[in-house]
Amino acid sequence: MIRRLSTVALVWLGVTAAVATVWVGVSAAAADAIRFATLQQAPPPDLPREARRSGPTDGRNHGALGGLISARLRALEVTWWEPKVFARESAVRGYLARLLANTRGTTVTYPPWAQMLPSPNLAADIVETDGRRGRLLLWHHVPSVYAVWHDADGRWWFAYWMDDPDLRVPADGP
Repeated sequence: MIRRLSTVALVWLGVTAAVATVWVGVSAAAADAIRFATLQQAPPPDLPREARRSGPTDGRNHGALGGLISARLRALEVTWWEPKVFARESAVRGYLARLLANTRGTTVTYPPWAQMLPSPNLAADIVETDGRRGRLLLWHHVPSVYAVWHDADGRWWFAYWMDDPDLRVPADGP
């Protein structure tokens, strides 16, 4: 009985170590791919007009936005970050690495929220593996996080997370 428990414990430790290794690798790769534009410029409020008229939708959940982006990501260039939400570049880098590695959230091909949004708290150009560019806009409004990704193929993706502890920042408070 004790021997069986030891074997189970060792297997569990091995699986945990493997998951931790993958997590560190994904986080490090995501962090290395994140750059910051010299000139930071705030985007206008709300979604781009074209996003509201984004074409056909399929009505299904495509899963975590990070998984969709990471499959095509070469680099991410941050063009704006709100200092009231993200105190330093390192906070932005860590947040984006967590967002890309996050397996939760919902991504759809239509705007799932009705309200007008203020200026995004974070904006970035996404350089895809083939060199083409897309655009990511992110609104961090506790307890919700909203994101819009315009991929290099011209498709709009709308994502949201509700009260996800992995996407909290120090500005959110306790």
